[in-house]
Amino acid sequence: KFDISMQTFLQVNHDATELLYTTALNMAQLTPEMRVVDLYCGAGTITLQAAKRCAAAYGIEVVQPAITDAKANARSNGIANVEFYCADAGKGFALLNAQGIKADMVILDPPRRGADALTIQEICKCAPHQILYISCDPATLARDIKLLMQEGYFLQDVQPVDLFPQTTHVETIVKLVRKTPDAYIDIKVDMESSI
Repeated sequence: KFDISMQTFLQVNHDATELLYTTALNMAQLTPEMRVVDLYCGAGTITLQAAKRCAAAYGIEVVQPAITDAKANARSNGIANVEFYCADAGKGFALLNAQGIKADMVILDPPRRGADALTIQEICKCAPHQILYISCDPATLARDIKLLMQEGYFLQDVQPVDLFPQTTHVETIVKLVRKTPDAYIDIKVDMESSI
């Protein structure tokens, strides 16, 4: 259950939004020991769902009324392992990094313009194992994925969700994973077993 004020962004297609968030969180494969940072969190719709599946969740949003809504939504849903910060995504994430809060996964659902350079830089500095990127603009998504791949991430999964049927608008969920020596071994083993 979520209460949303007039200045807070919310997807308007309820059924498709539920599908989008369920698909994203299933793709995330969160575990009870993980810490999650949700950038551009709005009223905490994704953050609170993630918090139910992980050890701790942190939401960052620049719109103060949205953060007020997010905190109220956490209380009304009885979710205590979550903290919300009113800040620009990059600056807020830098604050968490400075406090020694290390994210296992970063979730970001930025506006159409995508993530800014500082946000991408702070994500890479923290070096979470996984990134879940939800985008409403394929062009800025491609731009940001390219930057993340240059910093050691590879694309593991992609899933489009049609929030507005019969229009050109589509949301895309992308999961990126940090490259490790094991990742290369797993890929090699999978390729050999499929030959």
